[in-house]
Amino acid sequence: MNDRQNEKLNMFQTVLKYCRNRADVYANISAFGRAVDELENCVSDIKLTVEKQAGVALKGTTAQKGDAEVILVQSCISMANALYVYAYERQKKELMQKMSVNKSTFYRSHSNEVLALARNIAQKAAEYAGELTEYGITDAGRQALDAALLGYESLIVSPRSVINERKQHTGNLVQLLAAADSVLYDKLDKLVACYKESNPEFYNGYKNARNINDSYVRHRSNGNVSVSQKE
Repeated sequence: MNDRQNEKLNMFQTVLKYCRNRADVYANISAFGRAVDELENCVSDIKLTVEKQAGVALKGTTAQKGDAEVILVQSCISMANALYVYAYERQKKELMQKMSVNKSTFYRSHSNEVLALARNIAQKAAEYAGELTEYGITDAGRQALDAALLGYESLIVSPRSVINERKQHTGNLVQLLAAADSVLYDKLDKLVACYKESNPEFYNGYKNARNINDSYVRHRSNGNVSVSQKE
């Protein structure tokens, strides 16, 4: 929620509180009461959506992915180094080339490329497993690499999923704010005019609660016609 949206929500709540505290004034106009109820529902939905939006922990998810990547890279480098020495001593030039990796190789790569590199190292370690014990590659080490691969892969799409979730909540918030705007502009602002002469205190109090947002210019769409209206 940005500053402008927060300002609007505060205004909605101010108007709602003012009207609720003076329900006896508009008891004779049921349409006014229904509009107040509708505004309350809008405010509740907005606050719930804001809570959901705030609950999406993008930074935490990204940090988890970063931690998993560090574990994976460390495991890959150790395994690749041992495989490289093994290949060097047996003149397996193709294997040497594939195991010629360092941290920069991984950190300069995109997530899916990191996965591909890691899988290749894990596959070669499994392929030559019976010959690698003297190079420090054990079953436990290969299992640790496999676990690191799974851990990284499970998080690789998390930041994007979180971003998409936040976008969804943001879109919903925009629609809900627009709906609350409509309740005010198209209903309450019109109906309160009934009290301009009969109850100027109520009318002026409503306007004071409402004018928190008077400087805002809202663009309303009516069919194919766009209208700019100062509320």
